Amino acid sequence: MSSGKSFSQSSLEFLVENAIYPMWSKKGKVYFRAKKGVLVQEKKRELVEELNLRTKADKLPLSKLLAIILRTGKEGMSAEELAKRLLNHFESLSELDSVPISELCKIEGIGMVKAVQIKASFELGKRLFRESAEERKRIGSPDDAIEFVSEYYGPYLKDAKKEFFQVILLDIKNKPIDKIELSKGSIDSTVVDPKEIVKEATLRSASAVILVHNHPSGDTTPSSDDITLTRKIIEACNLVGVKVLDHIIIGKTKEKYFSFAKEGLLSRCFWKCSIRISPILLSVFSAPATNVEGIKGLIY
Repeated sequence: MSSGKSFSQSSLEFLVENAIYPMWSKKGKVYFRAKKGVLVQEKKRELVEELNLRTKADKLPLSKLLAIILRTGKEGMSAEELAKRLLNHFESLSELDSVPISELCKIEGIGMVKAVQIKASFELGKRLFRESAEERKRIGSPDDAIEFVSEYYGPYLKDAKKEFFQVILLDIKNKPIDKIELSKGSIDSTVVDPKEIVKEATLRSASAVILVHNHPSGDTTPSSDDITLTRKIIEACNLVGVKVLDHIIIGKTKEKYFSFAKEGLLSRCFWKCSIRISPILLSVFSAPATNVEGIKGLIY
């Protein structure tokens, strides 16, 4: 095969053992030459899809892609039919990704092996995003920060049921040098000690930090607690000369991410960014007045 994508070992062994030869017509259609009765219809369809996957994977429906991962169905049900049952039950890939293996195994036809195969395929996709994020040489703007966070943390935290608080440590050139999980909280809050951030930044000789957390509700509007905590972290980091470049709240999609730097909620912006108070925040915090003063207190 000259396409550069190797055929799976099991499929190759099947072809060799049964003296089956894949053939291509002048129009590019794949077919197989074999002894009569060796290839059942479903096995033939599975092999054709595997041979064609490299060139048309983006055109395959979700049910067929999932069927390739499942490889086999169950008695009286093909792999694709089982895939459709899964997709209908969980409604979306995000929901399918978020459920534990034990929940997947409750679906008739899905055992431990198939459940692990599904989870592994999702994890590979997430690792691909992280790999892309880690190739970044520096983070030079709030948009760069959002891009990095969406690739590195987004796949793991956008649908998380609990609140996580993460810190990205950066060197003097704003290149990420480490990432730490500072706190794992409940469904609506997390406990963060600014001293821990200062400690971690000092131990790793970081010059700057970017704060990251998620809201399990999906609403990325910062709470008054989020704003107060950010102010305390800025004050603590100032004591040791560590810059707080941004605080990003993860949304369901990258477009819904909230950047404190872009919205003017940092005491100082170290990037060339437009400083403003978000109209959304003004409407949320217009009463009581003390909260508005709290927001203004963070504006440079």
